[in-house]
Amino acid sequence: MGCQDENSVTSLFVDTRIDNQVIEEIIMHFDNTKIVLENELPSEIMLNKPNQESLSLIRSSHINPIIKNLYGTISTSQYEWKPQKSYKIIPEFIEKYEDMEFDKVLDCLKNTSKGPIISLALYNWTLKDYLKDAFAIRYFAHKCKNAYLWVDDSNNVTTIQLELH
Repeated sequence: MGCQDENSVTSLFVDTRIDNQVIEEIIMHFDNTKIVLENELPSEIMLNKPNQESLSLIRSSHINPIIKNLYGTISTSQYEWKPQKSYKIIPEFIEKYEDMEFDKVLDCLKNTSKGPIISLALYNWTLKDYLKDAFAIRYFAHKCKNAYLWVDDSNNVTTIQLELH
């Protein structure tokens, strides 16, 4: 997510300790990391500026189809806030997509979220009929309790909000 906007910050919430998986698979891929402490124990990790070598490696190898849907292209336009509406994704109208590899990513996201809701910023998505076939939509519609798309008045999808079980 951090490669879309050089000024963006990705926050991961931790429960008094930072496990090795988070260090090895996430933190080491960012050049700027800050750890927020509460009562001298870590509570949040703020990540900024993804490592260019890591980005090159990700772009040169096989990318999981869900991650490719979410972040496979880099946005070239500047973000400009506009009024938004949310649209609930109704699973009954979406073909299910299973991905055991991404199940691990979703578990990691659950473990680094402060509550049952995760919001992922999106770039280069437009609210059109083809989205119902996107791997990310097909996966989240059935893996999450609820999933919503936040859409601005230009029909640009800016966020997918996931309510976890």
